[in-house]
Amino acid sequence: MKSGISQKKPNREHNHFLRYYFPVFLVAILILTIMSINVLLRQIREDVQVVPDLYAKNLGAPINRDVDQYLGQYVREQILPHTNFPMIFTDSTKTPASWENLNVEQKLFEQLTAAEQRYLHKMVRRMENQKTVIPLRGSITNNAIVGYVFYDESSTMKNLRRIPYIEGTFILLFAALAIYIITVIRRQEKSLIWVGMAKETAHQFGTPLSSLSGWLMMMQEYAKVGDTEAIAKTITDMDADVKRLQLAANRFGKVGSNIKLKVSHLDALISPTVEYIRRRLPQRSNAVQLVVEHANPHVEVKVDPDLFSWALENVIKNSMDALKNNAGLITIKTFQRKKNIHIQISDTGCGMAKSKFRDIFEPGITSKERGWGLGLSLARRIIEDYHQGKIRVLESELNKGTTIEIILPGV
Repeated sequence: MKSGISQKKPNREHNHFLRYYFPVFLVAILILTIMSINVLLRQIREDVQVVPDLYAKNLGAPINRDVDQYLGQYVREQILPHTNFPMIFTDSTKTPASWENLNVEQKLFEQLTAAEQRYLHKMVRRMENQKTVIPLRGSITNNAIVGYVFYDESSTMKNLRRIPYIEGTFILLFAALAIYIITVIRRQEKSLIWVGMAKETAHQFGTPLSSLSGWLMMMQEYAKVGDTEAIAKTITDMDADVKRLQLAANRFGKVGSNIKLKVSHLDALISPTVEYIRRRLPQRSNAVQLVVEHANPHVEVKVDPDLFSWALENVIKNSMDALKNNAGLITIKTFQRKKNIHIQISDTGCGMAKSKFRDIFEPGITSKERGWGLGLSLARRIIEDYHQGKIRVLESELNKGTTIEIILPGV
């Protein structure tokens, strides 16, 4: 295969997007998640620090001072200003007495507007429903409730709750983008396949039809001079071209339909294809060597002969296009390993980089100035979709050559 692989349509960027950018995006999301969680954990640690700080103050309170007054002053001056979540202190009837971190001015409850009073009562009910309330009791001996402390979630907890939704939104948006790009790729592939099939149809039918036109002209000339021997030979050649037209019609007729596989000898499948290619290129037959090496030519394989020969023909043609100066060696080796039949097509052409191994089977990828890059894509569909086999680039080295391997299930 040639190393100078080009593309007829711009679907390669989309393939790179799915292959490279999507995993990078997922890694970026993971990193951002870890960083966000670390930030939130640090904030939670600062929030929790309030409790041990208060405990430490309690243990370190001066002996000659009123502990309740001392700790109350510490709460008002050190703790409340640093809290970032709403709190409401009420009496035993749940009437607000003071509050923190709410958009309500600090003054007597009776002096508030009706709207502000309703707002504070609403917040009290909501916090009570959330069960975020601490009852205040008179003393150890007196169990009567003298008031309540209602509190809401801190901004840290709220941010922590938002993370899954934010990440889920990003992932859904990115998934939607990926689905859109895949849809675009599929449409482009279908377009390439249809255009390529039309070109291939014209080529498959055009060559035999051109030959038939030539044979007819020659027969007219032979008929004028009464050369029956030449006419008979021309009829034989015309028959070969008619059979080629029938083969092309059978191939295209089977694309997209249900086919029945039948058991055939491997050599009986490969030899006609190789001979056809040899006859097609007489101008360079001396410079190009086609060698077939069977470990067992009589090994049986279950295939559709018309479609399989088409796939093999496309692979060999691509190998020939890869040869430098239209000269080199193409070797076709077959052998059986366990239950599978292996067919290796090797050339001494330009080779390719490992990063191109998968790309060459995509529609629109071609190394030729002319053509639609359908050959290997069609071969892959025939081998994998119709014969449940595999086709791959086994190995390749720049300026040394390439080996493509076809693996078919044995009988």
